[in-house]
Amino acid sequence: MDQSAVDACLDQGGSYNYKDEVCDLNEQHPFVPLIARYTLLINAAMLLSVIGLLMCMKGLLWKPR
Repeated sequence: MDQSAVDACLDQGGSYNYKDEVCDLNEQHPFVPLIARYTLLINAAMLLSVIGLLMCMKGLLWKPR
């Protein structure tokens, strides 16, 4: 959803303000990466993927007796 708002803003000739999440037609704003805006969400998703990888490896390597 963020990307579509940014694309629409850039198509209008504006600059997207990531802090306020609005399109600004008057001033230029710096790009703020997703990891800087949603640090907790990104880190939680990465942790969940590592846990899933470990569970897959456990299922593949440890055979039941």
